[in-house]
Amino acid sequence: MHRQVVEAREDLDFLSALKSFLKEAGDRALVATALAVAAPIRGRVIQMTNRGWRIDIPALERYLSGSELLLLNDFTAQVLALPVLGAESCRALNDRPVHDQSARVLLGPGTGLGMAGLLPLGGGRWRPVVGEGGHMTQAALEDSQADVLARVRRRFGHASVERVVSGAGLVVLFQAVAEGEGKTVPDLSPSDVVARAAKEQCPLAQAAVGFFTDFLAISAGNAALAFGAFGGLYLTGGVLRHLGPLFDEQRFRRIFADKGRFADYLEDVPLFRVVQRDPAFTGLLNLLSLPEEERVACAAYRKSRSP
Repeated sequence: MHRQVVEAREDLDFLSALKSFLKEAGDRALVATALAVAAPIRGRVIQMTNRGWRIDIPALERYLSGSELLLLNDFTAQVLALPVLGAESCRALNDRPVHDQSARVLLGPGTGLGMAGLLPLGGGRWRPVVGEGGHMTQAALEDSQADVLARVRRRFGHASVERVVSGAGLVVLFQAVAEGEGKTVPDLSPSDVVARAAKEQCPLAQAAVGFFTDFLAISAGNAALAFGAFGGLYLTGGVLRHLGPLFDEQRFRRIFADKGRFADYLEDVPLFRVVQRDPAFTGLLNLLSLPEEERVACAAYRKSRSP
C-alpha cells in the first residue's frame, strides 16, 4: 500500500495533492476511487469544515473519468471499518458483551468531533448513519461543567460538542477554566495544553483535560442512548492518542453512564478504543469490496465508471 501524508496548506489545492500522490504511486490506471472527506458531502463543491481546502466534484470527475468515484464523509469511512477491524485493532474499556445485531456508534475527537452510527441489516450487511453530531449543543451534568459551558457560549454564541471536544476544544476549555479563575493565560496550542497537563504543574490544563473527558463522555452517552448501541460505543481520534494516559477511562465510564434512570441501560453498552491508526482507510477498502448496490447506499456521492 502506498501512503503519503500531505499538509492541507492554503497554497496547495486538493486536486493538485491527489495528482502528486498518484504520480508517486506510479500513475497506475484506477478502477475505483473512494475519498473520505472531513465535511458534509453536499452540492458540487465541498468546503472542508476545519481546513481551507475545497473539492470541486466536476473537476475531480474529469480527472478520474475512467474510474468509479465514491465520496463519503470521513466518519462514514471510519464507521465502515468497524465490522472488519481485528481484535488487535480495538481495546475494550469494559467487560460488556457485544450484541452483533445491535447498532454501533463511533465518536472521534480530532480537528473537529466526528460521530457516526452503523445499523445492522442482517446477513452481515451494515448501513452507516452519519450526520453532523459534532455540532449538537453540548450538555452538562454538573454546575462546574455548566459554568465552563456558559463562558464558552458567551465567547462563541453556541457551545457545540465540537467546540469543546476536539483539539481546538482543549484550548477553549483551558481558556474558559482560566477565565473562571480570573487568570490571563498565553495563547497555546492543543499540544501545549497536553504537555502542561502531563507535567502535573498546571492545574488549569489538568482541569481542561478533565472537562474534555466529561464532555466527551456526556455526548457519547447521549449517542449510545439514541442508537441503542449494544453493538458497541467506539472511541477514536487523534486527540485521545495524544492525551495517552491523561485520558481517564474510569472517569469516562462513570460520566458516560450517568443518565439517571437509564444508568443501568448504559452500563451494559460495550465500550472500546480503536487503537488502529487511520481506520478510515480500512473502511474505504471495505466499501470498495461491497457489491455495487451496497456501495451506492453507503456513499454520499457516486459516479459510475466511464466505459
